[in-house]
Amino acid sequence: MYIKKSIPFLLFTFASVALMNESLAEEKKKGFYGYGGLSYNRFTDIEGTVDSTKVDIQSSAAAGSTIGLGYDFGNTWKTDFSWYRTYAYFDSVTLGSLNADLVGRYQLNAFVLGINKDLIDKNTSPKFTPYLGIGLGMGKVKSDEGMTVIVGSVSGTSGKIDGEYGFLYSLKGGVDYAVNDNNDIYGEVKWIGYNSDVKGEVASDAGGIIGVEIGYKWKF
Repeated sequence: MYIKKSIPFLLFTFASVALMNESLAEEKKKGFYGYGGLSYNRFTDIEGTVDSTKVDIQSSAAAGSTIGLGYDFGNTWKTDFSWYRTYAYFDSVTLGSLNADLVGRYQLNAFVLGINKDLIDKNTSPKFTPYLGIGLGMGKVKSDEGMTVIVGSVSGTSGKIDGEYGFLYSLKGGVDYAVNDNNDIYGEVKWIGYNSDVKGEVASDAGGIIGVEIGYKWKF
């Protein structure tokens, strides 16, 4: 008789503990996280005009970095705010029918507010989680040392190139690898399209960057 009366109580206790554990697990997934990564990126050609002459500036790929703060909503959605910076090296320029070599380095500084979507629930895959993300922000292209133009044995330096902050957008796709409950390693491919008007003689506006990034995420 005592056992029969205890069974409902035991079932109720087990159910309560299970619900409590599920609730705690869900709450544990929510919260802020930080992240940082290193990337390898390539700019599209910088195209524009000098007076009425078409100019096309090519560059070589170089390294970049990202640091950010995000919030995990505890489901498959996240949001984040990041500072992204990447460099590139001037390579060559076509000015009308004239071709010349270039020497120098420039960079893009960008601030991006993004939204990310996990393609699967982490509960179904404890290690690998693919995701997609989009973002909007502001960015600026500049070169403190400017660029040196070399034509044969003749060369000249432009001086500082300073852009103005303009609109940009980002698209990315990647995979998170769960090291443990609070730490992930991620790898992603990203595209950043920018519109930074360059002060000076070259009238140029839109461009883009394609890159790959590897980084680390940690929950607070």
